[in-house]
Amino acid sequence: ADGEDSATVALRVAAASQRQMQCQAMPNAALGAAHIDALCTPDAAASRFAQSAARRLNWSSRGLQRALKVARTIADLDNADVIATAHVAKALQLRRSLSDATS
Repeated sequence: ADGEDSATVALRVAAASQRQMQCQAMPNAALGAAHIDALCTPDAAASRFAQSAARRLNWSSRGLQRALKVARTIADLDNADVIATAHVAKALQLRRSLSDATS
């Protein structure tokens, strides 16, 4: 959300945090592998996109799981029940930009 003021962003973050606590009793960052498989499942197109990107970028299963946790958070910020391709794409973009910044 381009152009959002900080108060609006703060409300979306608070709503996403509350959503995570209601759905799984913990923030997405605290999810373990079993929880990720159960709670961070993207739709079919997003799953194909994520798998393809992970192969192309030589990511491990754990790396892909980390990206899916971020995608779940992005979906929560969008108030979306399902992780869509746009959420996965943004998560992959963030992961790659963070990786580039630290190398």
